[in-house]
Amino acid sequence: MPANYTVLSQIYDELDMGQFGRESISRIVNYAQQNGWMGRTFLDVGCGTGASLEFFNQYSYIATAVDQSPQMLDIARSAYPNVTFNEQDIRQLEGLSQYDMVISLNVMNELDSLNDIRSAFGGIYETVKDGRLFVFDMYTIEGLVERFRRGDRLAYRDADDSAMVFSTNDFDYERQVHLRRYAIFKRAEGEFWQRGEANRILRGYPVQAIVALLQRTGFRLSSLLTDNFERYTPNDTRASRVIFVAQK
Repeated sequence: MPANYTVLSQIYDELDMGQFGRESISRIVNYAQQNGWMGRTFLDVGCGTGASLEFFNQYSYIATAVDQSPQMLDIARSAYPNVTFNEQDIRQLEGLSQYDMVISLNVMNELDSLNDIRSAFGGIYETVKDGRLFVFDMYTIEGLVERFRRGDRLAYRDADDSAMVFSTNDFDYERQVHLRRYAIFKRAEGEFWQRGEANRILRGYPVQAIVALLQRTGFRLSSLLTDNFERYTPNDTRASRVIFVAQK
């Protein structure tokens, strides 16, 4: 997981990098309930600064959250003191209980290989109660190309012009890898600025390869949805992101 979240944690919320999780979690839970799921306990794998956790607090669900970055967890802990947090690599989960639903939003494209994804699925499988759900999303390859085509830009500027973030994009068509570089400028004393840099790498994987890994792990695919919660079909090249709903 190559993204440098020691640096990215400083701008994660300013750039609203957890937007998808925050905006989709209620729809995920509602969709699951409409399709027969019931439960109170959740595990958020790759929670970041806690974009999805606000929903759990609001409706008094019992939430546990895992992330590899101590900096991101510090931010999440300060906002959600009632959540149990664990600093772990999602490819090597251990010591966790079992939950009614495990979610992992805006995470899986950061894993370096299908072997890494398989390792993550294996650990997650052990944390899902029998008959309950694992829900996660992934950018499609077309979605990563779309991100690349948005071009370079000023991604953030605060109100008093004391901090700015510029982003630049590259895409490796052969390897299906999107690289976004962040240049972070914060005003120091006088006319001086401090500069920081961070990268975020997202890798594209064929949807059917991910489905096959789920099945090999022991999950049964219940639904395959677009980010608008419409049914996804493999021939739909318009879908930039796919939501996988899998049952143990």
